[in-house]
Amino acid sequence: MKKVRKEFTFDLDTNILKNIFGQKSYTRAYNELFNFFCKCRDFEHRQGSVYCSSNAMENYEVLKVAGELYQACPWIATALRRMDVADIGEIHELTEWIMQQTKVNSKSDYAVELLKQQLQDNGFTPTESLNNNYLKLTEARRKIISLESISDECRAGSADKLVNAIGKELEAQELQHIKEAAAGLEI
Repeated sequence: MKKVRKEFTFDLDTNILKNIFGQKSYTRAYNELFNFFCKCRDFEHRQGSVYCSSNAMENYEVLKVAGELYQACPWIATALRRMDVADIGEIHELTEWIMQQTKVNSKSDYAVELLKQQLQDNGFTPTESLNNNYLKLTEARRKIISLESISDECRAGSADKLVNAIGKELEAQELQHIKEAAAGLEI
């Protein structure tokens, strides 16, 4: 028999896991699976409940791993809805291709697009200085921040210069809108 890499996939009943491990601790089951496959057997955790062998295996080795899994995690017999094992053929990484198909090619591009949408939804005009300050802020904090969070932080008296710069520009735009609305009422 030909040895090939194997992919193990699981579907577990979370309600049963909650009964076994407790309402707040049921994710311990997923930690146990991760430890069994990745720390003890050199598998790769691809996503969710998908584990891929790093090395080629024969079919009898699959049954051996399944038996060892039951010994290490006996709860699996109760919580398991389905477990599949598949041969892994060629793997083609498509992440870059997908990213090239969209106009958003990076986290920075995504952050700016998100900011533009939030600004427009709230009646503000996206400007280069808003974009630049927002990008610097998301890079410094290593996360995308909502316009509402920035506004709340600014109103609370933030010590962050970038938050305050964004807040001041939005305030200036808001004042301009008020002036324009008031001028329209005078006519």
